[in-house]
Amino acid sequence: MTNMTNLGLNGLSLTGEILTGVGGWTNMETLNLEDNALSGTIPFAVANIKGLRELTLDNNQLSGSIPFELSFLRGLEKLSLSSNQLESTIPVAFGGLT
Repeated sequence: MTNMTNLGLNGLSLTGEILTGVGGWTNMETLNLEDNALSGTIPFAVANIKGLRELTLDNNQLSGSIPFELSFLRGLEKLSLSSNQLESTIPVAFGGLT
């Protein structure tokens, strides 16, 4: 999966957690997992996908806080997390993203 740049698995009724192994998908630019039943937290390892431009995790059952480490993704243009069960506020570090 290291050569893949776009992955869309939206609307497939996927369950379980997002695996920390996604951090190894170094060339990924777009990751769309919306409209599933994914649970657990957003793994910190997502921040290792340095080329990530779009992360779409809407309409799942994700919980916990938004990882501060996502603010390190300087190329991130779209972060969509609506309709989950996230508990925290948006990390202050996101204020520096443009």
